Amino acid sequence: MPAAPFAAGNTNNSARFIGGVQVGYNWQINNFVLGIEGDGQALVGSNNNNNTFGFIGNGSTTSFLGTVRGRAGVAFDHFLVYGTAGVAFGGSNNNWPNTIIGNIGGVPTFFTANNSNNTRIGYAVGAGVEYAFLNNWSVKVEYLFVDLGRNDRTYIAPGGLAGFAFKDREQEHILRAGLNYRFNWGSYGAAAPVVAAY
Repeated sequence: MPAAPFAAGNTNNSARFIGGVQVGYNWQINNFVLGIEGDGQALVGSNNNNNTFGFIGNGSTTSFLGTVRGRAGVAFDHFLVYGTAGVAFGGSNNNWPNTIIGNIGGVPTFFTANNSNNTRIGYAVGAGVEYAFLNNWSVKVEYLFVDLGRNDRTYIAPGGLAGFAFKDREQEHILRAGLNYRFNWGSYGAAAPVVAAY
């Protein structure tokens, strides 16, 4: 009789390097700062799990990541403490094996699936601290949690008689530092760059 479909979970943690650029606009009212920013970055390194039900080389890798987020915070002295949330999108590569040997009724059977490279949309939330150290220059440290949703993979036997799925969820915990230059576009009553308000 055919093997019953089943689902297996894949959980893994690994550290990787991230680098990229961002643009944004901030509006400060007294001590309150509102803004919007977008960023894009490449993630270097793998994020694989090599021990799920004995299958080698499974897992997935997010190769690039971008976000468009709102930002709100409170400024004091030259510091800004803020929270941020918005939309995230990323490119993910499933590197599960193309073929897995299983059995149907005791008969060895090849279950096959195609590699999937896709772009998916999710959300990002986080918080950070920014410090203005020169006229228009500031540095920041920021944490983001990114969830790009599920990236499952299904294996099917010849003729579609039986199958099973590995369920994988793409989540990233990102800690990053940044260097920002602030232009004076749209500022009231000034033609030259302004000294950072925080």
